[in-house]
Amino acid sequence: MRLNPLKAIPFLFAFFLTGCMIVPIPTLEHSLDIGRGSIDTDVLQTMMERGATKEDVLLHFAEPTLSLCGEQIFFYEWRVRGGYLDVAVYGGTGADYVLHKTHLVMLQFDPQNRLMRYDRVTTWDVGDDIWRRATFQPQTRHADKTKWSQFLAWAPMDCELPTFLPVPCITLRATWKSPRITEAPSKPLRVRVAGFSNKRKTPTYMMARPAPTEVYKIATRDDTYIMRDAIADQFKASGYVLVDGNEELTVTGEVLEFDLRTTWDESTGAKALAVIEIELSIAGKEGDSDTVVRTYRSDAKVTMAGGTDRKAQHELALGSSIEGILTQIAADTILAHYLNRDRSKSNGVSP
Repeated sequence: MRLNPLKAIPFLFAFFLTGCMIVPIPTLEHSLDIGRGSIDTDVLQTMMERGATKEDVLLHFAEPTLSLCGEQIFFYEWRVRGGYLDVAVYGGTGADYVLHKTHLVMLQFDPQNRLMRYDRVTTWDVGDDIWRRATFQPQTRHADKTKWSQFLAWAPMDCELPTFLPVPCITLRATWKSPRITEAPSKPLRVRVAGFSNKRKTPTYMMARPAPTEVYKIATRDDTYIMRDAIADQFKASGYVLVDGNEELTVTGEVLEFDLRTTWDESTGAKALAVIEIELSIAGKEGDSDTVVRTYRSDAKVTMAGGTDRKAQHELALGSSIEGILTQIAADTILAHYLNRDRSKSNGVSP
């Protein structure tokens, strides 16, 4: 393989500026490092023309490296050695590094599990060690960007996006109203709103897809703090006295679900969706014999009209879902009955 002399100019310029130069030396592909080996796209083309199914693909190429969207998109990825990087250091000892070439073949199946399309992406990668050591760092590492950009162009709107997807991140701040709890006691109780724990399996950020080819990661404060603050605000708005000690009631909670994403409907378009489910536990001084446990769940959807601020629409959906939880708490007659029980004989605490 012949190198274009013009491509060496940036490296020479960097050498004189920094005293360090990185020169790629391509070779024939060899030494499979990662993956099962090459996927022949000519074979894929023939299989697609003959109406090959998912089972046919699995029989011919074995299990994929990764499958997403309910096994409707397959990734076959492998890495070989494709050359070396010669690092020259002015006045010092240079070094050689292996230059890897990563191949990716992505396949998509239709609802009947027939192969409908495929694509191939090839990138160069030398690993993180060389970039940490080199003064001059040419920007050649675009594997993730290329791979995931293609995936997003294919993925259906109802596809469960992977949490590791490298995308831009925005922060949401939600607001909500705190409805009064039904039949709040005339004599305010001393309440300590303790910590909330997180039982859900997904991370504290959510993936949102405002349009078929767009995606971004929505980050919120830890949802346990969000829900604790919301519950504390509601008790305070209902006339209870919030304390850090000598309490009559202790409120704790578990966040069972805290999901924020964009859904897509062909007739109505994109909607911001927020789903929250919590388990609320309120205990008196008698311990387990004086405890009530209640579960609440709220779904909120907000239509994302064209030209609107998508971030604001997700904030509105989040606030509406939180307010839905608080509204259920306020209207819960079982909880109200528990809160209005006469506890004067058991604790003798005056507010």
